[in-house]
Amino acid sequence: METGRRIAELAPDFIRIYPTVVLAGSTLEKWYRKGMYQPPALDAAVDLVQRLYGLFRAQSIPVIRMGLQATDDFGASGAVLAGPWHPAFGHLVLCAAFLAAASRAISEGDCRGLELVLKVHPRSVSRMRGMRNASCKLLKQDFGFRRVDVAPDPALAEDEIAVQGGRIVKV
Repeated sequence: METGRRIAELAPDFIRIYPTVVLAGSTLEKWYRKGMYQPPALDAAVDLVQRLYGLFRAQSIPVIRMGLQATDDFGASGAVLAGPWHPAFGHLVLCAAFLAAASRAISEGDCRGLELVLKVHPRSVSRMRGMRNASCKLLKQDFGFRRVDVAPDPALAEDEIAVQGGRIVKV
């Protein structure tokens, strides 16, 4: 996070965030095999990058990529030996950001009842639902809702969530 703050102070035109992965044939592979380097788990990397994403967005610095590009050669060839590589890493980060924003809004707001409907821009429905509806399941579990649904609303910006009562929060 400290590195992220220092980068933000430089006011770059945009940012790409690449979590460190261990690539075959690299010096890092040697360190990894000797126990000198332990890569972060995928969930820890997603959490860190989600916080960095928020930091850069708060400074109006566009984040144009998160995670390494998934290519046929890269994922299947065994080039990545260890570390937080996922073919949809950026999507995982956005899902985490939407979940965090929705959780904050629910905690701070007046969401009553057994059912919750969150409205988002049509392009953000999958980001709000999470991979395999994981975010909806977590919201149900954490807040005791019987049902959580995500509805598209083209009137919203891609980084907005409308919660019950019409309150809109930014991701």
